[in-house]
Amino acid sequence: MVVAEEKRIVQCTLVGDKTTGKTSLARFCCKKLQRTDDTTVFDSYAATVSMKRNETHTIGIFDCSCQNEHKDLRHFAYKDSDVFVLCYSATDRKSFQNIKDIWLPEIQSFLGHKFPIILVATHADQRNSLNFDEDIPVTKEEGLEFAKQIQADAFVDSSALNKNCGHEVFQNVLLAALKHKKRKNIIQRILRK
Repeated sequence: MVVAEEKRIVQCTLVGDKTTGKTSLARFCCKKLQRTDDTTVFDSYAATVSMKRNETHTIGIFDCSCQNEHKDLRHFAYKDSDVFVLCYSATDRKSFQNIKDIWLPEIQSFLGHKFPIILVATHADQRNSLNFDEDIPVTKEEGLEFAKQIQADAFVDSSALNKNCGHEVFQNVLLAALKHKKRKNIIQRILRK
């Protein structure tokens, strides 16, 4: 007996300041590891992730510019997204604060308050290896606490040195999307009765 593989698509948007590692995260997931210093305006990637029971899911990844003049492009990505990956650098406290002050409020103003979020601290391996004169690194505990505050579906402390990190991020994206879809279906069934 041949079991057909079911293919599903999940759209996710990476949001955060420039130089937080959003593009590297997307490229790592898609095995496009070439390094470039080009500024992202709007890139899209696709990766296939397998789950249990022969379920294959394609994750469409939107990587958007953080520049204000590209706000319309971000909104284009927001409207089609199932999950948002909010990225900040563990070595850049301002990027962490901007998640609170800029990125989360921007998404909420566009979509309301109910959408799946994965909070990702990038550059976690550099927290203790750099000499910080002014900017104190954002601790893992601070990230976890903020993830609780915003009711994120997951928090990932990521590092380019951890080869499973990108996989962990996008497994969480997939799980959050499936959980949100299931919850949405239950609510729709209740409302139909």
